Amino acid sequence: MSSSDLYDLTVASHLIVEQFLLSQGYSSSASQLRTDASSSGLRLPPLPADAGQSLDLRQLVESYRSGVRADERRRKAEQLAATHATRAIADPLTLTLPGPTTLPFKLEKTHSTLHASNILSIANLKLPRRSFDTGRARYVNTIEDCLVTTAADKRIVFSNARTGEVEEILEAKDGHQAAVLSVAQDSMDPRCLISSGMDAKVVVWDLLTRQPIQVLSEHSKFVVKVVVSPTGEYMASIGYDKKLVVYRRTQQTLFVASTAPSAEEEEDDEEDEVKDLKGPRYEKVFEMETQTNPEAILFVRAAVSPNAAEVASELASGTETTAGAGELVIHEAREQRTWLCFTVRNDCFIHYIALPLSADASVSSITDSLSANSLHDSAKPPSATSPVADWSLHSFNTNPNPSDLHVSYSLLSLSLHPSSLYICVQTGDHTSPALASTSNATAPGSLSRLLLLAPLSAHRAATIWTGVPTSSYAVPRHSWLPSGRACWLNAEDGVLRLVDLKGRTRATVLAHGVAQDGEDGERTAAASWSRGGNTIVKDVVVLDEGSVASCGFDRTVRIVTLEGQSLA
Repeated sequence: MSSSDLYDLTVASHLIVEQFLLSQGYSSSASQLRTDASSSGLRLPPLPADAGQSLDLRQLVESYRSGVRADERRRKAEQLAATHATRAIADPLTLTLPGPTTLPFKLEKTHSTLHASNILSIANLKLPRRSFDTGRARYVNTIEDCLVTTAADKRIVFSNARTGEVEEILEAKDGHQAAVLSVAQDSMDPRCLISSGMDAKVVVWDLLTRQPIQVLSEHSKFVVKVVVSPTGEYMASIGYDKKLVVYRRTQQTLFVASTAPSAEEEEDDEEDEVKDLKGPRYEKVFEMETQTNPEAILFVRAAVSPNAAEVASELASGTETTAGAGELVIHEAREQRTWLCFTVRNDCFIHYIALPLSADASVSSITDSLSANSLHDSAKPPSATSPVADWSLHSFNTNPNPSDLHVSYSLLSLSLHPSSLYICVQTGDHTSPALASTSNATAPGSLSRLLLLAPLSAHRAATIWTGVPTSSYAVPRHSWLPSGRACWLNAEDGVLRLVDLKGRTRATVLAHGVAQDGEDGERTAAASWSRGGNTIVKDVVVLDEGSVASCGFDRTVRIVTLEGQSLA
């Protein structure tokens, strides 16, 4: 066979097929192949004696498939690199909490003069202040960390966690007219505080003047929760009128702690004046009804669409990783948007609402590119990673089997794990108080668990059984340690529990409904009130790795710390 025949693909392919037929015993078919080739004008030279396996059709197919797989892996790697940033981190789900099996936490402080009625929520927020510095003859801005509690006495109280001293009280005749249930703060503008209450109102406060600047009345029943988006541009509320409302900020202010004055400032003899925030500050931009009462709400950042998150997962599964032992390779979408996730009672789904892409400056380029592309090819179908429509709803079944629609628990509390990789969903009894009152109100509730889910996914990265019983009359709450190694949980028996990622209870502290009996200081549960047991721990917030604060129906705030450490 001449050298030209070796590089003639038509001839070479015929020879490969002929050799394959002969190797399989199809000699008559091989002979017919040569006859037909000759009839069509194709001259096939004799098979070379040293052809061997080099012309074997099976080897050719195997080599082709290997090349296809290599090209596919390379394509996935290139596509993943173009759309996602990749980094390896310590797997947060493998983190352990050091120390003995039972950590020596203790009840360190009790603050009993903050409220005159049941305390309903507690948070660790910022208190901005503006004071006149007589030494410098100018106003000075400061920002301090404070505990913020709300109660049935209609008050919002800022207090010092270490001393229990009241730093500020928000109460006004045009504020809340019933119990305050929730507070949230704009992290970009700490001067602005938002609260919600049983009077169906959402109130926006100016923390410098201690006055309401706006009252939003979009709900007709209890507003159980308010949250603010990371950029501060959006705020959302949920209520027992089975309604979810999203508001957009209409103005921006900036409160910055004072630094050393410039020479120009030193020459300015005019006193700075405290300028009031002007309302209205928020306007309603979206509203939806829920099938049952909404219980939890959270803003998160994730891919521009659920499909984009799924495609990224598929691409990552087909690429090689360099993660070492105990490491996790993270593929973060370069293009993200803000989502509002929420849960409702008697439902095992976690729901997401896609906020407008314009809500985040980091994705404004997506909007521009989509508009430009639509001018050139409006008929082109959207790709799997195209952003979904603004305000569209996307729901994910948290049952282990997505086809299982049975509701055995309700999703009652939401938080973002400190790693920012997982949404933590806390479960509770799936019956409502109304249903329980018509059936067996004394029936035991279900055990609470924590489900760790990647955003826009139903896949459980972890299920943590807390061992904390729940009932239809209380809402479970949790708060993570800054390290993400464990979290504190409330309960109805007056006990705070610290549970690690393996579901092991590392600390148990009797904190609420406690009386000091006798000189030995032995703690016993106090007598119940006629309106309900005072051992209910309503809410909990972590202050640092070694301390946690809680509030309850015994009208106190309790500070629990690791023995050997004191609250700074």
